[in-house]
Amino acid sequence: MTLLGGGLPAMGLYFAWRDFGTRRKELQAKLERVDQIMSDPAIPDADKSSRLEQEAPPEGSWTDVLYGREYLQLQLLKQTVPDISRPAVLAGLGLLCSTTAGLLSIWADM
Repeated sequence: MTLLGGGLPAMGLYFAWRDFGTRRKELQAKLERVDQIMSDPAIPDADKSSRLEQEAPPEGSWTDVLYGREYLQLQLLKQTVPDISRPAVLAGLGLLCSTTAGLLSIWADM
């Protein structure tokens, strides 16, 4: 139980780090490609929009500012932890296991 109490929260932190890191890398690569296309003087301005939609399609709709959603997500991932459900569940289970192990050790000493 004590091992689970330490292991489950550690697993939760690992999963959070992995998931957020993967999404951050995807967004970073996509937005770097957007910047490359927009700053390339060899591409005529009239062709840049269609090139962007082919090589780096936006995740938002036309009602969103083009690529605004991706920039916003990238900034949120850099500054905060938006989704901690799996790590929080694992940490809670770890706390429950640690508490149970502590109570059992007190009970066993009686």
